Amino acid sequence: LPRIEVIHELPEHELTCACGCRKHVISEETSEQLDIVPMQIRVIKHIRKVYGCRGCETAPVTADKPAQLIEKSMA
Repeated sequence: LPRIEVIHELPEHELTCACGCRKHVISEETSEQLDIVPMQIRVIKHIRKVYGCRGCETAPVTADKPAQLIEKSMA
């Protein structure tokens, strides 16, 4: 099936840590969702950037993903 990648990043105002340092991407979380278009089925690959702070090493923050029709499903 054809795949479309959608990258989700934190908004600019959330990239500054409480300690004042700029957060950087430390990993990604990936999920896939089926997208059925009349006469067409494709897979949308959601890539959620995970950010962390090198300065204070607080807990990582993950970008939001859009809501799904059925939570935790591929639809």
